[in-house]
Amino acid sequence: MKTFTTLVQMENFIQSACEKAIENVAKRATEELESYIQEDFYRQYSPLFYDRTYQLLKSPKYNMLNQNTAQVFIDTDAMHYLAGEDGFTGEDSAYYASLGWHGSPNIVRDGRYWEDFIEWANKNIPVLMKQELKKQGLNVV
Repeated sequence: MKTFTTLVQMENFIQSACEKAIENVAKRATEELESYIQEDFYRQYSPLFYDRTYQLLKSPKYNMLNQNTAQVFIDTDAMHYLAGEDGFTGEDSAYYASLGWHGSPNIVRDGRYWEDFIEWANKNIPVLMKQELKKQGLNVV
């Protein structure tokens, strides 16, 4: 049990614990998003005419926006494609892959990595956050 002699000490402890917990949950969610991309996209189809770059698989990232907020996202800026005439971008790739498209609307599979990840996040983030806060020394119910 932690003892504090001032309110500021307690506030600083709680803020630090919350920040660590949020970052740990963001890291875990990023790993989970990568796993959904692997399962729902890459394992659904093997291309016949091109070699994969796996840029989408490497794109999940997280950012601490401030001490109390993290974002988990697909870093489409890090995805580099030969844009050519169609102007295909990393954002296009992430979006169409989330619909199950594999290089063209003629090759569609059931995997919907983003929908599955959001469903997982809605169910698991609150539980993970409580677990991480407890690991940091805050007893939450």
